[in-house]
Amino acid sequence: MAVFGLLVLGLGGVMDPKTVALWRDVALIFLMVQGFILILPALFLMAYAIRLLRRAKGSLLPALTFAQKRTEGVERGARTFSSLLVSPIIRTISAGAFVLEILKAFLRR
Repeated sequence: MAVFGLLVLGLGGVMDPKTVALWRDVALIFLMVQGFILILPALFLMAYAIRLLRRAKGSLLPALTFAQKRTEGVERGARTFSSLLVSPIIRTISAGAFVLEILKAFLRR
């Protein structure tokens, strides 16, 4: 690719515009072919990975379902534990704030 660029730049004064346009087009075609060749392995790997994932779906689905149910149980337990732990603290703070507001109201009068 660099050869085409150097050819066009180095001989730009010598070549006529038609020849420069021809080599520009050749360079563009070369770039397109090179890009296509470079992307082929990635496309092949992606297609192969999709095929393997479809095949593995049957064996992975029960394990993933079990993991989902297990994490839902853990989440439920964590919510229950945190509500049991935090609820008395929140009730105490809100009751204290309520008492302070009542005392402020009485002291204002």
